[in-house]
Amino acid sequence: MRVCESPIFVCCKKTDLMTKTFVYKSRSLVLIAIASLTLYSCGSKAMKQTVFSRIDPQEVQKIANNKPDFFVFYDDVQNITRRAMNFQAAYSSITYGELYEYESKYFNNSAFRAAQESQAGGEFDAEYDRTVKPALELQKRKWGDFVKNHDPNQYLSIEGVTSIRLDRGASRPQFWFRIREPKAPVKTASISYDSVVKGAKTSDEFYTCSLTELRENSHPDNALFYSEMDEPNYWDTHEMLIVVNRVELMDGSVYSLADLSDVPKSVRAYFLNPCQETEDEMARELVNPYYKTRAEFVEAAYQEALRRANPLCYELLTNYKAD
Repeated sequence: MRVCESPIFVCCKKTDLMTKTFVYKSRSLVLIAIASLTLYSCGSKAMKQTVFSRIDPQEVQKIANNKPDFFVFYDDVQNITRRAMNFQAAYSSITYGELYEYESKYFNNSAFRAAQESQAGGEFDAEYDRTVKPALELQKRKWGDFVKNHDPNQYLSIEGVTSIRLDRGASRPQFWFRIREPKAPVKTASISYDSVVKGAKTSDEFYTCSLTELRENSHPDNALFYSEMDEPNYWDTHEMLIVVNRVELMDGSVYSLADLSDVPKSVRAYFLNPCQETEDEMARELVNPYYKTRAEFVEAAYQEALRRANPLCYELLTNYKAD
């Protein structure tokens, strides 16, 4: 005969089962919490050690379970501290946790670097446009006018007219001079010339002649042979380079390339090759001897931001971290 269970009895059995389940789960959670707390406590304790101490390999592994890059960081620290061992007293207050946080947030953080460089670049551009650029434009106009007024080439325009002449069965390169005096009659002059590869700005073997000699060869009938060799394609790759060194006008005025030695070195370089690099040299020579280029300014600002974040960690890494 089946005995019916009372509702009260059934309820007690269910409650007892739920209590046992709750106790089991609670114990599991407590064990997990204790394990986690132990792991954290060990890791936290290790991270508070000075970087000149060694962490137990098992502790390193435990920390790396939560910080995968800690293995590389730890090896790097060992190399750094070996190099800095003679200066241990200066850096012994730095802990693993402090250095790890500094590298993560600042020293190895590309987002931090990009933000600092962007800010510094904007500051540089604003200051450059406000003070440096106007000063440079003034220098360019000043020395541009000086060169224009003192360059002897403006008084004597000489073109080397080239051709090939067949001579005793050989195709020999020849040239003659086409002369113009655009501003005023020239009394005497000193000229240098040579045949150079197209685009060359100078020569190591200039020939020098007077204006009288130049005029003697200023007609096709008086052309000069440049080479005794059979070179039919010579002028395809070469051209005449002619420089007027000095002129004396009929009124006694003298203009010489030597006058251009008064032009600052950076200005001469800029006129020959106008670009940001030569403009920066002008700024350093003529505007501010302590001038920094944009790249230098941005890098200096970034390094200063790193230093401000933690001066001691910055000093340790910049002095002893391998490139």
